[in-house]
This record gives sequence, C-alpha cells and structure tokens, in this order.
Amino acid sequence: MNKSTELDINKRYKEAASHYEREIYLLQEGRIEEYANLSVLYWSFATELFEFNVPHNIPEQLQELGTRRFETIINDGLERYPESVELRFWRKYFPHRMYFNDFTEKECLEIINKHNNKSLVPYFYLSILNSEKYKNEAKLLLEQCNEKPTAKNLFIKSLLSKPE
Repeated sequence: MNKSTELDINKRYKEAASHYEREIYLLQEGRIEEYANLSVLYWSFATELFEFNVPHNIPEQLQELGTRRFETIINDGLERYPESVELRFWRKYFPHRMYFNDFTEKECLEIINKHNNKSLVPYFYLSILNSEKYKNEAKLLLEQCNEKPTAKNLFIKSLLSKPE
C-alpha cells in the first residue's frame, strides 16, 4: 500500500491529499485509484461541510483547493487512463450530486459497458436506483470498501449501507 492510501485510511486527509498530488504530478506514478481517491477527497472538501470537513477539521484553504481541483483531477486521470470506468463514472456523478444533472441508469450502464477497464464503483449508484437488480455487485463492492477504508470507500459504503 502506498503512503497516500495509508494516510487516507488513517483519516489524515490533509496529508493524504498532498501525497496523492505528489504521486500523480511530481512522481508521475498515479494510478486510477490515486486519481479517484484524490478527486473524491477534493470533492468532499468542496461539498461536504458538515458531513466531512467539520468532523475532520478540514481548513478553509483546503475546501477552496478542493473546489478548484476535484474536476481537474478527474480530467487529468482520464487523459492518462481514457478507458477508466471509475473516472468516467465520477465525472458524471459529481455534477449529478452537485447540480442535480440527469444521470440515468442507462447512462451509467453505458459507461460500464463501453470501456475495457472494469470497476465495481458505479454499482453503488446503480444499487441506489435498483437495489435488488444490483445487489450482487453492491455486495462485492461493499467487501472492497471494507478492505480498504479510504475516504472514497467510506463515502461509497455509507450509501451502500443505507436502510431501505
């Protein structure tokens, strides 16, 4: 496990963000996972004041940085990994959450089916839309989230664990 992920799992989010940036931009070693984790961290800094920032003492300057950078991180990741299902998913999901842009089950499935890189991440959203239809994938995704409890995976887990 790399240092960024370790810091993220240990809820040292300010340091994790800095290390993710270093891996992605300075060392050029960022994998899809680092781009996704950093983007979700920044998105959380930008949008989750009471759910994320207050409990984790995220300073205002990091909230502003998150606002400026979360989309850039996704786009930069897609330049490097254009077939990434996960990064394409987040690029569509963030505006859906923030601005209530349409994001249908069909659109989500098109992302999954069109690209070679397979990821279970979109299934948390699909399971919100139809829990019975996607319960097997959601169960596997929940197991992955439990194995590596980064901020991204804790966010996903919180949505997968909602009572019906």
